[in-house]
Amino acid sequence: MLELITVAGAVAAVGTVGFVVASHTVPDRLLELGKELSRRAAGMARKHVDAAGHRIAYFERGAGEPVVLLHGFSSNKDGWMSYARFMKGYRLIIPDLPGWADSSYDEAERYGYPDQVARLKAFLDALAVGPVHLAGNSMGGGIAGIFAATHPADVKSVLLMDNGAVEMPNPSGFQQAIEETGQNALIVRSVADVDVLLDHCFHRKMRLPAVAKRIYASEGMARVDKNERIFQQLWEDWDSLEPLLSRIEAPTLVMWGRHDRIIDVSVVEAMEPKLTNARTVIYDEAGHLPYMEIPARAAADHKQLIDSAT
Repeated sequence: MLELITVAGAVAAVGTVGFVVASHTVPDRLLELGKELSRRAAGMARKHVDAAGHRIAYFERGAGEPVVLLHGFSSNKDGWMSYARFMKGYRLIIPDLPGWADSSYDEAERYGYPDQVARLKAFLDALAVGPVHLAGNSMGGGIAGIFAATHPADVKSVLLMDNGAVEMPNPSGFQQAIEETGQNALIVRSVADVDVLLDHCFHRKMRLPAVAKRIYASEGMARVDKNERIFQQLWEDWDSLEPLLSRIEAPTLVMWGRHDRIIDVSVVEAMEPKLTNARTVIYDEAGHLPYMEIPARAAADHKQLIDSAT
């Protein structure tokens, strides 16, 4: 998902009139301007590494305990920029997962949960970073959880934020729509779908001007086929974390937005009895993306986990 800070940064840089004009003439450049502004504000260096048959793009910043942040479906490394501003004092590593954004994609490969876990292992080995504090949201949270369960020596702590790969005791509206009508709110096929996506992902109402929606939608519409294929592979692996939860040894924080319309908060109740070294925090003021809606508070809870496990 194209993060709101990208659009906001572009507006701040060129002004409202400039934003309207540029969005009709050079939307790709405007989008890159917004991304570059948010990256600079977060102090990120752009890097890449070859691993598991993919070129994996990532951001890196700082020194100290290594913290790896994994994005969710239809998102990318830029989505973490606001959150990263509150995560000072660590070595932050934020990849575009293979198949997404600036990392490579191979139509002959699978991008389900087990496949991405194997690629994450290859990525971390290529960086020779040692054990890390791992965190992920949604799809990234499912990958983080499976990785922590299957590679315990590589994980110092794990944050599971509104994670996938666990069955929902109370199906969300998102799940019901997929099963009943095939409608997937995470896949943008038109400008009108932007409001549907935002309403599902955020607790607070998010509205963008029409010109901003066109930019917001352009990336998603350009990769509809890819997104549909990857989502189907993830859906086939949907409960792949659940039987592994009891194998997670690292200190764990389960973080959820109470108003998550993508992955219902009832998942927390299913996870808690199976985790042996975990605590839970549920935010009344957030939906599916606490790291975007309440970055300061979510980061503070995350830092407490990291510091307690160091």
